[in-house]
Amino acid sequence: MAYGTYFFLKGEGRVFDNKICGHRQANVCIPYGADPVLRRNRIYHSQAEGVSIMQEGKGLLEDNDIFSNYEGNVLLQ
Repeated sequence: MAYGTYFFLKGEGRVFDNKICGHRQANVCIPYGADPVLRRNRIYHSQAEGVSIMQEGKGLLEDNDIFSNYEGNVLLQ
């Protein structure tokens, strides 16, 4: 698996109370103006970043446990 949860082309969505873990790329990727809401998730053990926000990505991340990701827990580009 490459990415865990990928929001694309201004994608929106709500992700609550999940385990998102163990992916080759970021466990959560928020690019291209995407604007999701993530609450109370456990985001861990990615081979890259836990959460990658880039290319005008937005979003609300609230009360998530983001830990033990190889290249860092949150990447803002």
